[in-house]
Amino acid sequence: MFVFKKNEHIIDYTDLMKEINCKDTETLGEINYFLENELVSNIQKLKVTQASEIDTIIDLIEYITKSREKKDKLEVIVDPEYKIERRFKEFAERLKNNYINLFTIYGEALEMVNTTLEIDAAQDLITIMYLQDISIKKLEEYSNNPVKALESIVDYFENQLSQNGKAYDRAAIKFYLINEIIKCNVFPNERSDYNDDK
Repeated sequence: MFVFKKNEHIIDYTDLMKEINCKDTETLGEINYFLENELVSNIQKLKVTQASEIDTIIDLIEYITKSREKKDKLEVIVDPEYKIERRFKEFAERLKNNYINLFTIYGEALEMVNTTLEIDAAQDLITIMYLQDISIKKLEEYSNNPVKALESIVDYFENQLSQNGKAYDRAAIKFYLINEIIKCNVFPNERSDYNDDK
């Protein structure tokens, strides 16, 4: 029968170092080999296959600018309050709660991306036009339901990005897109519809 004795059976790193220091060179080599192959390589593999929230947002922006098509920029009105509170009033609380909750986690990451990624006016315009186009199509597909349309856009980008074998942060993609909703680049207020509704 095994009897647990905490003073004997629980060891910390200092106990481990004492044990290791007593070993011969061959055994130390085996320990080193194990640590490098089982621990360090697994951490490195995880880094290669799992993107951080910053990597996710950067790769998303780069994907959009590389996937550009010749589109005309829509004539839109930047009025996030109208969009959230009137146009999508049925979904307003959910959209606002999503933004608030995700901002606490991803707001700083997006700020870092914006300050470190040098996006010129042409790239910014390409991104806006791409987001306008895909979001309008998805909104029509989901009968003007911005929550379902947003989830579908997130799915699309997650699938496109993950084709390189990396796992991307889905919530970071969602936060980036919700932020673009507020900027009226996703689900834009088209001027004609906006004027008719005012």
